[in-house]
Amino acid sequence: MKRCLAAVAFALSLGITNAYADTPSRAALLHDAEAEAAAGHVVAAMRTTAKVVDEMPLASASREEKEAFQRGLDLMARLRSEVAHLTIAVAGVTPSIVQIEVDGARVTSANDVLVDPGEHVIVAKAMGHDTAVATVRVRAGESKGVPLTLREQMVSITTRETSSPIVLAPANVAPVRKESSGATTGNDDLLRPFAYATLATGAGALVLGIGTTVLAQDRVDEIKEACPDGRCPRDATDQIERARTYSQIATGAFVVSGIALATSAVLFLVAPKKAPAVTATANGIGGRF
Repeated sequence: MKRCLAAVAFALSLGITNAYADTPSRAALLHDAEAEAAAGHVVAAMRTTAKVVDEMPLASASREEKEAFQRGLDLMARLRSEVAHLTIAVAGVTPSIVQIEVDGARVTSANDVLVDPGEHVIVAKAMGHDTAVATVRVRAGESKGVPLTLREQMVSITTRETSSPIVLAPANVAPVRKESSGATTGNDDLLRPFAYATLATGAGALVLGIGTTVLAQDRVDEIKEACPDGRCPRDATDQIERARTYSQIATGAFVVSGIALATSAVLFLVAPKKAPAVTATANGIGGRF
């Protein structure tokens, strides 16, 4: 048991030693921060310097560590005087849905954005709005406001007049041959009433098609007034959808009307008429045929 505990303690000590060995020293971090500052990367140098001065060195720390801590404090003070500050104000949209990027990197807050001295590209975007872009140049230690306005996107549409469909009636109907029997069957007796029913259906569908065509044309006229140059605001979407619905209903009604009227015409043609009077004469069969 004692051997197991000793082995565990030895392994833990090795892990702690390796962890400290992998952690850069204050002096190494300070060297990196000074190199970043010399290259003009003030913001990156501030992040690295913060790791140098995040904790006071222990009393038992080496002289090198203590000197690195003090030099880190001095460097941080200099960097704070050199870093530039941006305040980004976005108008025209709810702030909670705005996404802001500075030099391609997204920022979580538009207030007091730290940037290096020089030129920067600010982008603001939100769903349903056009993207706003601004380019600014700031000097060391300068604070600057960046106003941006997001405009609602316009919906581009192309409208065209609706026309009544051309419905072709059935052509080349094969003639119906009937054996003259002098009487009609029960099915033949139903053809004429069915022809009247389809005629009424066709007429009703025609009236519906005309009515919805008028409504569709009214909606199209309203859309043209609300959408100059074919660009419509988002609130015109309902009018556009109603115009399309009326147009589709009108098209369907005209199709149904054409089919019903053509069917009724065919039924009237093939429906049996009164049987002609046939008389027998000495010369054969006579009558009107």
